[in-house]
Amino acid sequence: MVKRLVFSAISIVVFASICGPIAHAAQAQPNEQPAITWRAMAIGAGGQLTGIDIAPDGTKVIKADVFGAYIWNTTTSRWDQLVTASSGAVTAASPNGVWEIRIAPSLTSRLFMVYDNNVYRSDDRGVSWLKTSLPRMSGANANDRLKFSNQKMAIDPANPDIVYVGTPTSGVWRSFDAGATWTHIGNIAHGASPGNAGIAFDQNSGTINGRTNTIYIPSFGQGVWRSTDAGATWTEIASTTLGGPTKVWTAQIGQDGTYWCSEHGHVW
Repeated sequence: MVKRLVFSAISIVVFASICGPIAHAAQAQPNEQPAITWRAMAIGAGGQLTGIDIAPDGTKVIKADVFGAYIWNTTTSRWDQLVTASSGAVTAASPNGVWEIRIAPSLTSRLFMVYDNNVYRSDDRGVSWLKTSLPRMSGANANDRLKFSNQKMAIDPANPDIVYVGTPTSGVWRSFDAGATWTHIGNIAHGASPGNAGIAFDQNSGTINGRTNTIYIPSFGQGVWRSTDAGATWTEIASTTLGGPTKVWTAQIGQDGTYWCSEHGHVW
């Protein structure tokens, strides 16, 4: 019993030292009930941070393995939860969580998110969400062993209506109208889960009809495909036969147009 009491006392002290006073008792005269003033207690993000996206204007979003996603609030200097009971379509807690979240580089009020195996779009920085028409995928779990794979979705830097989504088991899908309709890209082989991590646009490759020319899409276990005509055609540039990366985990495009990607043990 003594050990339990001591541990409880230490716990209270530690909690108070971290969180600060939650309530303040005003000075009271003898035999008077002290007045208590309550204030909100700050609660931040938790879990492991498994991915981040930063737009050119500094807008930042992160995802975590405790199933949520957050956006940086420059006014309060803290991370705001994006999956809340007041955010419209995203109202129910999900055992799958936020598998991917990305910002439209040219319209940073627009976010796309894979939550509970569905793709959602927000046009107001995550205040509200609309579920797009993409058929529900399977296997998009925010806390599985592949949770640190990233860029499984990408938005065209020249056009916020164009979004590519890789799925764990059903290949790559593309929308030209902000998620109202989707087309499956059949000539990119389906990969094993996580599917298509490392999707990237080369923003310096020019445009065709307002669409970025060069796009890279890996397929896990298969290789990497590239389009240089804004997604009209695709060429496999890496495979077990051709050489190069076949199990891309994450990727970025350099300013000179170089596609940098990593596997578990290699950087290409």
